[in-house]
Amino acid sequence: MRKTLRRITLAIGALIALETGLFAATRGIDINKKTYPITGIDVSQYCGEIDFKKVVNNKKIDIDFIYMRASLGKEITDAQFETYYKDAKKHNVPIGVYHFFKFKDGGMVQAQNFLNTIKNKEFELPLVIDIEEWGNKGKWNPSTIIANIRAFIKTVRKHRNEEIIIYSNRNTYNKYIREYFPKEKLWICSFKDPDEFSIKWQFWQHSHMGRVNGIDHDIDINTFNGNKEEWLAFLKDFKDQKEKKRKQRNASK
Repeated sequence: MRKTLRRITLAIGALIALETGLFAATRGIDINKKTYPITGIDVSQYCGEIDFKKVVNNKKIDIDFIYMRASLGKEITDAQFETYYKDAKKHNVPIGVYHFFKFKDGGMVQAQNFLNTIKNKEFELPLVIDIEEWGNKGKWNPSTIIANIRAFIKTVRKHRNEEIIIYSNRNTYNKYIREYFPKEKLWICSFKDPDEFSIKWQFWQHSHMGRVNGIDHDIDINTFNGNKEEWLAFLKDFKDQKEKKRKQRNASK
């Protein structure tokens, strides 16, 4: 009886979600897709083999963008980055790339690892530095961490001449980001409410355990802060800014 009631409850919940425009990311937070219609995923080698054709042709929900990990720390490259990049580029979907920041390594050497990994590849989305205490166990000097974050951003900007977004969860944001990088755009990780962050966010990761066709593992689900028109404007503005900076750089040579 309990199982039957549970199935009925789940079915009713699914119908409500469809009617209200909610996308229920498995074991994540439900968000209103009428308010946040743009959905994306982020992937790393832990996702295994990915069929990007199935991902971008998902019948349940449109996948509007894909972020992939390129590197972490001072010398590690994501084992699937080159394959993911090559395969995803075959499909009409905006691609972005991120570096996982290791607290034990210096900012400049991590930036160099990131730059050596992505080389001169082109992306449709801003570069991202992933800063979180998860995966960085131990006691750390906040001043050192902040200085290394600043060195990473400065080094990457100098060589790529592109915008960088900071990814972080609430605790790490409050400790290392909020007071020291107030002008940087933010990609938040929150399974409660995006309003717990004190600034306007660009992307919001609201589940670590979503499911998408083409990937046989739980996947991170994200949304863009805006409607479809604002999303297209965001993509165009990023493209235009890159082209403008490229012309300025060539003119100064």
